[in-house]
Amino acid sequence: MFSFLVVVQIVNYGSDTVNIKISVDGLDPNSVKLSGATKTVLTSTNLMDENSFNEPNKVVPIQSLLETTGNDIDATLPPHSLTSFDLLKETSSITIAGTDSFSRSSM
Repeated sequence: MFSFLVVVQIVNYGSDTVNIKISVDGLDPNSVKLSGATKTVLTSTNLMDENSFNEPNKVVPIQSLLETTGNDIDATLPPHSLTSFDLLKETSSITIAGTDSFSRSSM
């Protein structure tokens, strides 16, 4: 059994909260491990906030477990934020396009 990450990153550059639904086509809902699905949000209440030597943790990513996983994920994006959804997928085989050993040529 192999595991790999499906990563979806979304930027909300607006000043309003946005509710969205993320749909991942071709993803078997039973192949996503709930224990490995996380959401990481990087944001601040003030657009001009930045880390400094005096305040090195003023803007830090906040990671949490996703409550639901599968093909459709309902998400709320805070204003001025970067949100990353990391879905841990399990599969019994991995196919990598373009790696057929018979299609290689020598020069």
